[in-house]
Amino acid sequence: MYFVSKKEKGFTLIELVISIFILSFAVVGIFNAFSIVNILTSDSADRLTGTYLAQEGIEIVRNIRDTNWLNMDAGTLASATWSDGLSCGSGCEADYTTGTGVSGAFAMSPWASRPLLAVAGTNSFYNYTGGTQTKFKRKITINPLTDVDGNSTRTHIMDVIVQVSWNEKATVLYSGATAGVDCNATGKTPNCITVEETLYNWYNTTVPVTGVTLNEPSATLAVGAIDLLTATIAPPDASDQNVTWTSDNPDVATVDNTGKVRAVAIGSANITATADDGVHYATDEITVFIP
Repeated sequence: MYFVSKKEKGFTLIELVISIFILSFAVVGIFNAFSIVNILTSDSADRLTGTYLAQEGIEIVRNIRDTNWLNMDAGTLASATWSDGLSCGSGCEADYTTGTGVSGAFAMSPWASRPLLAVAGTNSFYNYTGGTQTKFKRKITINPLTDVDGNSTRTHIMDVIVQVSWNEKATVLYSGATAGVDCNATGKTPNCITVEETLYNWYNTTVPVTGVTLNEPSATLAVGAIDLLTATIAPPDASDQNVTWTSDNPDVATVDNTGKVRAVAIGSANITATADDGVHYATDEITVFIP
């Protein structure tokens, strides 16, 4: 009977080291992949929050405009216009918690020195008054656009731009960035969202006249002298800016349709500027003497 001897082969030290190296390289690669996925997930969450905050900025401006319409319709503010509180060409901030009335809706200050948005209360509204500070800043810019009728005294179109930026830690993907002065100050940055919308005064394009004032309440002129009166309609964006000039004693003083008064003879005359609504007017008493 023959016996066969079988020898078992094992790993050499070199093979073991190579195996450990390959396994370690794979583990490190997987770990780095998970780190990148985590960074991208966090960045996506920040961009989603920034997008919602930018859209909220548009809604706040729209809310102020709608509140102005309600005040105009109810007559609670006699001088209210649709654009009250919406003058913000250099950038400003607003939030729902501080109110969206026509007065004090925006707090003007340099963008770089403004605080970060905070979250407070059970409703978790973002605000500037208190709460847990976040990484986000929001800048709202509002500029009037040229009206289709070309009338520079009225504004019916506004361009609203909302920029949201946030503090971004340095990672393998980003070098890090802060909630800076402007999203476009140094080019497009990854930690910035910009939303733009055009608002129209489509609800009530007729702004009624609330008053008329003259540049002088009275004047004393020598015979033959000329004086130029100017009438100011309130509010400044009233739909009808026209007035009609009349003199109650043209034998003493006359007036043309531009407000130019000419002293004719000794005496007194009342020069009146009447708005086209026939209700609001202002009068200047002219006294004429011989020099």
